[in-house]
Amino acid sequence: MKTCVYLFMGSILMLSFGEVYASTVRCGTEIVSTGDSIDQVLAKCGKPARREAWGPALRNNGVPKKGAVSEETLVYGPDGGAYRYFRFIEGELVEVRTERE
Repeated sequence: MKTCVYLFMGSILMLSFGEVYASTVRCGTEIVSTGDSIDQVLAKCGKPARREAWGPALRNNGVPKKGAVSEETLVYGPDGGAYRYFRFIEGELVEVRTERE
């Protein structure tokens, strides 16, 4: 009986987080993994619902700061009420996040 209670409480706790992180995601019949390029993800998943890009931080003279990177996010959805966020740094997929909104 205690085991059932622990399993139930654990599943409630996991569902309450609201965000899910993954290193691989299915897009139709294709698999997208961290480390894939933006072009690979676009080829596998198609056109995103929204695309956000940020260039590297710049100094006053317009030169990028040391260590600054470009970042881009592709947003797909809603798919069953959930949005998928693909985050890229320097054109490489580093994070896949699913959120219900």
